[in-house]
Amino acid sequence: MIWLIGLFTILSYATATYAIFHDKYQPSIYTRVVWFGIAVNNTFSVFALHNAIGIKLMTALAVAGNVAILSLSLRKSKRTFGRTEQISTVLLVGSFVVWLVTHAPFLNLTIGIIASFIGGIPTIKKVVDDPHDEHFFFWFWFLLASSLAWVSADSSQLSGYLLPAYVVFFDGLMVLLCLRRYLPKKA
Repeated sequence: MIWLIGLFTILSYATATYAIFHDKYQPSIYTRVVWFGIAVNNTFSVFALHNAIGIKLMTALAVAGNVAILSLSLRKSKRTFGRTEQISTVLLVGSFVVWLVTHAPFLNLTIGIIASFIGGIPTIKKVVDDPHDEHFFFWFWFLLASSLAWVSADSSQLSGYLLPAYVVFFDGLMVLLCLRRYLPKKA
């Protein structure tokens, strides 16, 4: 199962990098910096919480995938920094401060997840408005990886379920919203 988590996570980010190379996805550079910070934050928390190896692998590969997307975004990105990026940045900085001051990885991970959700609201809104706006397979592959990570979580600790459950929720929502492109158009 570990190898499938790794494979699906890699496929997710490969899908995104392919879309960037072919001008089908132009992420905001500022949003990508925030998402990279959130990925690093979540990875530190997951390792400090001694989560299952599948969750650790998924988060470590998410950092690598975010580095790839961020690197490509330096050349092919929109330069927008709106309210969502501001709020997510404040939460991200807050979670790093919490990490440095308290070494409370569960609290840090929770703040990181909240920052991630707030940062994802504009993406949800865009896909509600236009189901073609996001690449279906980016979300689909990561949904599969996080579902397997959730199943592989250590049942003896709640913290093992927190990140995979959130990712299954968020990416599942994105998959469903993207699938709306296949519904018949209203007259």
